[in-house]
Amino acid sequence: MSSKRRLQEDDDADLESEEVQKKSKTSASTTKTTKIVGKSSDDKVFDIGNMKKVTVSVFKGRVLVNIREFYEDKTTGEHKPGSKGIALNIDQWSQLAEQFDEIKAAVDERK
Repeated sequence: MSSKRRLQEDDDADLESEEVQKKSKTSASTTKTTKIVGKSSDDKVFDIGNMKKVTVSVFKGRVLVNIREFYEDKTTGEHKPGSKGIALNIDQWSQLAEQFDEIKAAVDERK
């Protein structure tokens, strides 16, 4: 099995429920609890806007940084991970982090 397929299966297998605190868009002091399907209580979730989240989790002993688009289930109100996204293992994340300044400079050049 290819490592790409295995990573996708690992990502799909990591679907459990979690309660997280999310800052309300109207007030920084107001928080609301948003139900997110697919993450354990030990995961760290960072909301980066427009229903996109970065999640740092451990799955089968491996640290994963998951950057994913979420959607709200209209019947339950739960936030669920969509198919658009990527899961980076610790080596991939480290390579991305090391290149952050160069990536930022390239983005700034094109603004």
